[in-house]
Amino acid sequence: GVIISDYNAIAELIHHGVAADLADAAALALNAGVDIDMMADAYRKGLPVALKRGTVTMEQIDTAVRRVLQLKERLGLFDDPYRRGTTPESPQVIAQRRALSREVAQRCIVLLRNERSVLPLPASIGNLCVIGPLGDAKALMRGPWAAVGDIDGHVTVLEGLRNALPHTRIVHVQGVGVNEPAPADMTETLRQCDAADAIVLCLGEADNMSGEAASRAYPEIPEGQKQLAQAVIERAWQRHTPVIAVLFSGRPLVIPWLAEQADAILAAWFLGSEAGNAIADVLTGRASPSGRTPMTWPRAVGQIPVYFGMRPSGRPFNPKDHYTSQYLDVVNEPLYPFGHGLTYGRFHYANLRVAPENLARDQTLEVQVDVTNQGSAQAEETVFVFTHDRLASITRPVLELRGFAKARLSAGQTQTVTLQIAASDLSFPGPDLQPLFEPGELDVFAGPCADPAQLLGARIRLHKT
Repeated sequence: GVIISDYNAIAELIHHGVAADLADAAALALNAGVDIDMMADAYRKGLPVALKRGTVTMEQIDTAVRRVLQLKERLGLFDDPYRRGTTPESPQVIAQRRALSREVAQRCIVLLRNERSVLPLPASIGNLCVIGPLGDAKALMRGPWAAVGDIDGHVTVLEGLRNALPHTRIVHVQGVGVNEPAPADMTETLRQCDAADAIVLCLGEADNMSGEAASRAYPEIPEGQKQLAQAVIERAWQRHTPVIAVLFSGRPLVIPWLAEQADAILAAWFLGSEAGNAIADVLTGRASPSGRTPMTWPRAVGQIPVYFGMRPSGRPFNPKDHYTSQYLDVVNEPLYPFGHGLTYGRFHYANLRVAPENLARDQTLEVQVDVTNQGSAQAEETVFVFTHDRLASITRPVLELRGFAKARLSAGQTQTVTLQIAASDLSFPGPDLQPLFEPGELDVFAGPCADPAQLLGARIRLHKT
C-alpha cells in the first residue's frame, strides 16, 4: 500500500526537533516508508539534497514513485485525473446530489431550544423578518473547507424561506457585518421587526473563523452581532414576537445569554449548498429536527475542557460543602450536554431492562428501553446507552458511551429499543495497557443524552466465567 503523510507532517519534524532541516526530514520520512508528501514540499525540495548527502538512494525514490503510479493506475486517474468534473453530469444526477445534500443538511441541524413550541412556523404566517449577517450569505454557507466549490448554486436562509413560504411577506436586514461593530443607530433595523409575526436571527461565525488555523480564545458570537441580537430581542419582547436564532459555527459557541433570551435556537453549523432549503424545511416542519450535539456545549469559557467522559473528582460537587468541585459564578452543568437535541415530538422513556444481570466476558449484554412519543407529530429520537464502572483498579469515566439507536415514532406510538453490547467491549486498558475485563458492579444507563438527570439506570455484575 501507499503511505501518505499528513498535511505538512514531514516538514513539522524540523519544528519538533527531530530533523535538522528539510532534507533530513525528507530522508527520515522516506526511510520510514512514506511515499507521498502532502503539501509540505519536503520531498520536492528536500529529497534532491538528501540524495546528494547519501541519506537516501535513487532506488528508494524509484520504489516510492512506482507505488504511487500503480495507485493512480488502479484509481483510473490516468484516464480521468479528477475522477469527476471533467465530464458534465446530467441534470438527473445533479438533482440527486442536491437532494442528498438537502437531506444530510436537515439531519445535521440540532434544535437546541424551542420554548412554548414556537417551532415549527405555521404555513399561514403572514410576515417574517430575517435579520443578521448570515441570513443571505451564499459563500458562508459552505464552511471552511469549500476548496473550489462554486457558490452560485448555494441557497441562503432567506432564499430557502422564500421557497418554503411563497405566500409570506419576508423582509431581510443584514444589520451588521459578521465581525464588525454594531451601528450606532439601529432604528431602521428594529422598525423592520415591528410588523413581523416572527423573527429569524441568523448569527455566528464566518466560514474562515472555523476550521484549520482558526483557533479562537473567546468562542462566542462576535460583539457587534451580540449587540444587534440583544436589541432585536428586546424589541421583540415588547411586542410578544417570537425570536428564532439560527446559529452558524464550526464549534460550540458560548451563548448563555442567547439560550435565555431567544425563543428557539438551531445549531446550523455550515451545511453546504442546500443550507437554506434544509433550514427552512426544519423551521417550517417539513422536516423534523433529529440532530444531536456531537460534543458538550460549555456555558462559560472557564468550563473548558468539559465533556461527559470526565473522570470522577476527588471531591465531587456537594451543595452543602463549599470545599467541593464547583464554580463560584456559574453552575457546574454545561449549557447543553453531549447528545442534546430537541425534536417536534415529546419522548418518554420507561421500563429499562438489562440481561443478563450477571455477565461473563464471552456473553452479550442486551439493553432494552421503551420509548413513547407523547407529542403530536412524528419525530425521530436517538437513544444513547452509557455505562459506569462503580469500582475499578484504574479510575473510570463518569459515563462511557456504549452505543446508540434511532427510533422514528408517530404521535402516540411506543417502541422497544434494543441495543446489544459485547461483554468484551466493557474491558479497559489495565496497568500493563492490555485489555482488562474486571469483575464487579457496572451501572448501565439509557436516555436521550448525557445529562444524568435524564437517564434511566440499572445495575449488573461482571464476572470472568
